[in-house]
Amino acid sequence: MVNYIFQEDLIWNYPEPSNQFLLYDPLNDKVKLLSPLKEPRQNHSMINYNDNIYIIGGEFSKMTEIFDSKNLTLIAKKNLNYVSVDNPILYIHKNYLYSFFGIKLGKFVDFVQRVNLDTEEMKWEKVPFKIVDKNLDLKLTNSGVIPISEKEILFCGGKSEKGFSNRIISFDFESKEFKDTSFEIEPHYFNNSQFYKNRNNAYCGFSSDSNETLLKIIIENEN
Repeated sequence: MVNYIFQEDLIWNYPEPSNQFLLYDPLNDKVKLLSPLKEPRQNHSMINYNDNIYIIGGEFSKMTEIFDSKNLTLIAKKNLNYVSVDNPILYIHKNYLYSFFGIKLGKFVDFVQRVNLDTEEMKWEKVPFKIVDKNLDLKLTNSGVIPISEKEILFCGGKSEKGFSNRIISFDFESKEFKDTSFEIEPHYFNNSQFYKNRNNAYCGFSSDSNETLLKIIIENEN
């Protein structure tokens, strides 16, 4: 088991974009410096899929970088039609990489973008969607995400313009609908989120500041 770490440079206690990319082996407590990223970044997001790590975002980023974790190689592809944001929430569904929400020019945004990973180009498109509950606020970052069926995911907690969120929001990939669930948690910014699903229960383990919590969600509508 290994962890991939992106390191930001700290100057006067403020993070600056960095291209350092590290591999950490927790079993042997060793850190290895990998090939640097093609583009210095901060406030980006990463997701692992089919032995590839996709590195996306950072408000002024122009590329998606793809790290092959088997061969330890890194390639960069220019983003086409992608509105680059800070801290996008990433998820992959049926070989489409989705980028949800984020921060642009200091403001939280609620648009959804996706790209087909079966194509050579990183040609993104905006995803139209419906909000079932008119007062639902989708302008979020750092939400935990967990699938509850083949077509539906939950966004748990996160951060908005109003502070930490206590909502759990569902998204259906087929109907393209966002709904506010009946679940409500203590407001949390999902740092170091870990998720596990077993039968009709979904477990969300996360930390916020010094508080560590295990959230159990009962999925009643699963077949």
